[in-house]
Parts: sequence; C-alpha cells; structure tokens
Amino acid sequence: MTEPTAKSMPARALDWTLNMWFAPISPARLRIFEKAFTLTFIYYVANWGLYAREWLTTDGFHFSTDLTNYAYPDPVPPLPPEWLIPFMIVLIGAPTLIVLGVFRRPALFVTFCCAVYIQLVEIAAAFTLNKLFIVFFLLLLLVPDPEKIKVEGHDEPQWRQSAWPVRIIQSTLLIQYCTAGICKMNGDWLKEADILYGHTAGLYRNWLATLAVLHLPHWTWIAQSVFALCFEFFAPVFFLVRKLRPEAAAEGDIVDLAGRRLGAHRGIVHYTVGQRRGLEIGGSPEPLYVVRIDAAARQVVVGPRRALAVSAARLERMNVLRSLDGPLTAKVRSMAKPVPAHVEGDRLLFATPEYGVAPGQAAVLYSGDRVLGGGWIAETQAAALAA
Repeated sequence: MTEPTAKSMPARALDWTLNMWFAPISPARLRIFEKAFTLTFIYYVANWGLYAREWLTTDGFHFSTDLTNYAYPDPVPPLPPEWLIPFMIVLIGAPTLIVLGVFRRPALFVTFCCAVYIQLVEIAAAFTLNKLFIVFFLLLLLVPDPEKIKVEGHDEPQWRQSAWPVRIIQSTLLIQYCTAGICKMNGDWLKEADILYGHTAGLYRNWLATLAVLHLPHWTWIAQSVFALCFEFFAPVFFLVRKLRPEAAAEGDIVDLAGRRLGAHRGIVHYTVGQRRGLEIGGSPEPLYVVRIDAAARQVVVGPRRALAVSAARLERMNVLRSLDGPLTAKVRSMAKPVPAHVEGDRLLFATPEYGVAPGQAAVLYSGDRVLGGGWIAETQAAALAA
C-alpha cells in the first residue's frame, strides 16, 4: 500500500486559506457583531439627528450644484421638512428591529437604503455617514441564513454558517485600524501629547465628549492616545497570533475530574490553570477552578480548589549553577514567594502542596538569596485529594 504523499507548502497554504475563509463556524459571533454594530449606528444617527433638519431637508444650507459638480456627483434631493420626522422614525426604528431580531432581513434592507440616502443627500456636508455602515449593512443583508449540520464533538446538529462574512469584516477592520495607526504615526500623534484631548474637545462635541473633557484627568488622555495608537498599529499582529494557532481558539468541552461534561468553552486560549472567573458553570456546591488543560482533546478540566494542589513537578531544560543537594526553596510564579522544596533528579518535590503550578512555567531554585539553577515545568503531580 502506497503511503500518501505529503502536500507541498503552497498546497498546505491554500488549504489553510480555504479553511479559514469557508469553513463552517458558529453564527453567534456574527450575530453579536451585528447587534453591537447596529447599536453603534443608532447612537451615531441619534446624536447627529439633533441637526437633521440642517443636513437632510430643504430648510438647511446645501452647496450649489455648480460647486458640487467639481468634485462630487449631483446629490439626491433633500427631504421636504414635513418628511423629516417620519424618516427619522424609520431610521431609528429599522435598526432597533435588527437588534431585537424582529423582521431582521427587511429591517436590514431598510437600514441599508436609509444609510445610502444619508450618504448621498449632501455629500459635501460637514456630516457624512461613515461608509463602513453602508458596507457592513450590505454585507449583513447578503449573508445566507445559518443551517443545522452535524459537528464533531456534539451529539445534536449545531447551527453553522460559512466563515467568509466574518473574515470580510475582520479584514476590513484590520486594514482600517492598521492604516489609521500608520497615518497617526506619520502625523501629529507622536508630536503632541494632547492630540486626543484636542480632537475630543474641538471636533467630537456631544454630551459624552463634554463629560470626558470636563472630568477626565490629563494623564488619562495621554494613556488613551498611546493605547489607541498601539492597538490600531498592531491589530493585524493580534489577529494573526490567533489565526496561526487556530486550535487554541476551537470550541470544546469543560469537564470535571471524572470526565463528565459540565459545559462548553470558546477556546482553551482563554483559560489558565487556577482560573475561576469566566467558566460560566453553575450548580456546583463549591467553587470550581481550572485544574488542567488538555489541548489535544480541547478540554478544560475543572475541580475544587484542593484539586489544584501539586506535590511535585518534572523539570526539563534544567540549568544548574550550583549543587542542588539538600534543602532549598523554589519559586514557580513571578509574584509568589519561594517555598521549601528539594530536587531528586529532574523532579522538584514541594515540602507542602503548592497551588497554581502548571506546565510551561519556569521554576527557579534558591538557597537563601543565591540562585542555584532552574528549569521549565514539563508536567506536574497532583497531591492526594482530601477525603
């Protein structure tokens, strides 16, 4: 029997790309984005709706056709003043239906048409709707409905849809964030510490901006500027780290020490040994903690706090500077104090059970204040559970 030939690197890259863009995924992520995005649209429109008569109706100031023909196409006709209130009711009501999940697709169509009209009614006005609203509402309108299919690891069929709508949204936002970060680095964001404060005070005048300008201390504006710049510039890096290890973000089961399924998780990347918050598991008589993570089985194993107790650990890639014979202390977490222990070969044995020890951590060995050596924890040995 002939063994299958290993795929070439271009073939593997093509398979990875097709899987990333078209593999079936849970529709929950897209629905959450849809609701959050629509709520942002509602806030955006409601805030500027205070001046809607100026930029939407014939009562407001509008550039002449001769002027707009120079750089812009002819705008669509503004609304008669008496149509403004009905239009605003539709403009707020349709996205509200999207958030509520009522008549979702017709509401998406109406919202998209309203967004296009707002963009075209006065293309040279001070207020123009962010074009991302138009692009994303059109995308959400074209997304096919999810279907129930058989999914490995689940007994019942699960709702799934193709990943391409989510990937388009992610790619668009990544490009926007990255280019915005580059433009800011080439502009005045690195030269002026008060740039964000000046923009908020001078350009984004609404009640929320007013409260921020009046009450936030000066140092928070500098911190926000640095954070915004770093996030926008390194957004593609954050995304690629997640995509280069997709198995870490794959859904799986949360099980107890006996292997019984207690719930589901959204990726082992979100959990660490000793974690208590975020498990979203109820009905237990005592708090549950992450005891270990089984990456191969995509399982997060949980148990009571006493299950975290570790009596020994096996070290690898040890670096020994001085003799490890006799009593010593070991430090396995950066913020923890060294605890009494001793070494037998490649095994580190704690004098009393230690908590929060997990593979991948570094163990540093001391004699008083003197470093004797150290190594990386490869596996741990649980202490006997109390009866």
